[in-house]
Amino acid sequence: MKQFYLDDEGKPAGPYPIDQIREFLRDRVVTPDRLASESPEGPWTSLQQLGITVAQPIAVSSNLPPPQAVSTGFDPIIWVQSQSPLAIASVVCGVLTILPLVGWITCIGALVCGHIALVQLKKTPGMGGRGLAIAGLVLGYLGVGFCVLKVISLIYAASHPSAAPYYMAGTSAASGLGCCGAIAGFYALIIAMMLGGIALVIYLAIWVSKDAKARGVDNPTLWVLLIIFTNLLGLIIYLCIRPPGRLVPCPSCQNHRLETLTRCPHCGNP
Repeated sequence: MKQFYLDDEGKPAGPYPIDQIREFLRDRVVTPDRLASESPEGPWTSLQQLGITVAQPIAVSSNLPPPQAVSTGFDPIIWVQSQSPLAIASVVCGVLTILPLVGWITCIGALVCGHIALVQLKKTPGMGGRGLAIAGLVLGYLGVGFCVLKVISLIYAASHPSAAPYYMAGTSAASGLGCCGAIAGFYALIIAMMLGGIALVIYLAIWVSKDAKARGVDNPTLWVLLIIFTNLLGLIIYLCIRPPGRLVPCPSCQNHRLETLTRCPHCGNP
């Protein structure tokens, strides 16, 4: 940027940048006829002759037409709240409880997905699907109740000789009672194993969901569904494929995260 000396009663003053000289002109510290030179020895020329003037603002006409709305041909974007995949899986499994062969499995899936979805929805305010999760839980509990009633009805039928004459015919009362007791014990064992299996599947699904989240695994919902429908086989597959490493507490949110991750999958902080 050029610099000029200003004449101050016969003595050179400066040098001053050209922008500062324009400010002097704007503030009327100097006049356009003030002599200036690039060298303190001269030659001296007035600022007006050098072309150094105050920059004038560009005049904007107030008679311009007002802006008009231009149609783009597209509808406005409507924001749709995302739904929890686990909530959707819960209600789908709940509907499938009406199937005779897989109903006792899908009711477990509806309960597991529904409870995990409600926990995730509490931690994610922007996600929807609470109604779907509740509907899936209701259908899942109804399916469990139906399975229990079915087992109870089978036990009742087995404990009454008149209910099943084809296997009680020609037997004595003692042998009939013994047979009924054996059948009742067998079905009680089935109920206990089913309840234990439900508890185990729920525990495995919750653990896999938390571990996948802490390790930054994509789509942990798919792994939860795999655990629900394949149980221990899905757990073995997950343990073989999951990212290896040690889980450490996050310094920001105190949730466990994989030590090698650059950002926490829970809070997003480094």
